[in-house]
Amino acid sequence: NCGLIDAEQYPIPATGHKYIWTDNGDGTCTGVCQNDASHVVSNQPHEIGETGCKNCDYHEFTYQLVGSTYRIVGTGKDLKSNVVILPTFNGVDVTHIGNESTDAASIIKVFANNTNIKSVEIPASIKSIGRYAFENCTNLETVTFAEDINLKYIRNCTFQGCTGLRSVTIP
Repeated sequence: NCGLIDAEQYPIPATGHKYIWTDNGDGTCTGVCQNDASHVVSNQPHEIGETGCKNCDYHEFTYQLVGSTYRIVGTGKDLKSNVVILPTFNGVDVTHIGNESTDAASIIKVFANNTNIKSVEIPASIKSIGRYAFENCTNLETVTFAEDINLKYIRNCTFQGCTGLRSVTIP
């Protein structure tokens, strides 16, 4: 017996049991106990940690290791409205959003056309933001950079079409 406990509206998995978690694609995940498949923890909100959901394989961002640092090259299906980019992923610095390409076919438009985004917090580790990275994020209102930012480049058209943008804070 897994001894599932109902805590308010979400069942809590029993301590010591192994659950296999799956992303539901709607901001939640579901766990099935390996000991007894009839014990299911359904529709748990993602528990986002440094590397994505602590339970399933959902990640807010898709990362690409380039040399000794990571760049963000994509986003998850259910990105929150208040985006907080963390300075590290798996203990390695995240230094770029998008890429440095000038070839139109190779430009990575990381957050482009995402109308969920209302605010973005960018950590000190970020050195560059690629072309069109936030293009047409029409509900984006504020972008805040960390106090000790080491930003070298904000490429052209990064915020093109961000018609709701009201504030960009660069210390």
